[in-house]
Amino acid sequence: MQNKGGKKQQTSWTLMFLSMMYAVIMLCPGTIASKLVDIHGVLFAAGSLILPLLFWIGCIITEVYGYSAYRRVTWFAISGQFFYTFSLWALTKLPSPEYWHHQEAYDFVIGQLPKMFTAHFIFIPICAFVNSYIISKWKILASGKRFGVRSVTSSIAGEFLYAILICLVVFYGTLPFSKIAITMVVSFSLKVIYTFLLAYPAVLIAEFIKSKEKIDVYDYDINYNPFVLEDKETAEQNS
Repeated sequence: MQNKGGKKQQTSWTLMFLSMMYAVIMLCPGTIASKLVDIHGVLFAAGSLILPLLFWIGCIITEVYGYSAYRRVTWFAISGQFFYTFSLWALTKLPSPEYWHHQEAYDFVIGQLPKMFTAHFIFIPICAFVNSYIISKWKILASGKRFGVRSVTSSIAGEFLYAILICLVVFYGTLPFSKIAITMVVSFSLKVIYTFLLAYPAVLIAEFIKSKEKIDVYDYDINYNPFVLEDKETAEQNS
């Protein structure tokens, strides 16, 4: 496929798949934000079991395709989350027949979504881009080596910020602060364990994609501003 300038454009099906999975995973924690899990007295947020995949995929995208690609994927995912959130919220506000008695359940679950979207819109640029920034910068310093170590370190940094900020937003006013603190600690601990387990598969997947697509982006002289969707060099290449 060629653009109007006659340049051949290549579509990365792998990046499209990773982007789709990233967007879907971003929807899950918000939908089950209010769900607490209690296993033998150990209290944690259900979203803790899936959120690490968000940072995991982010690490792979940044490692292979670069910070700029990850930045675009993130903002496109947030845009999709905006449509998902406010579509569901608006639909739940439509009038129901008198014999239907499940409105309160919908209000409790879906009613959390606007708050979670607002939190994501504020916190994702902080947490996710911290994760991606560390991967990107450290890759240059390490000459592309030690991706496993880089992915674990960057993910833990992003997840630590996310655990604190999201738990305060979701549970403040509904749980005692002591319970919120316990939820933060346990949720973060689970994410750390999860992150270590995912580190080696991330290395294998990243190396496979690099080999298959002959791509390995190093982010020299790019703009790390999270609110810039396209770098100058990328714009020139596409023109």
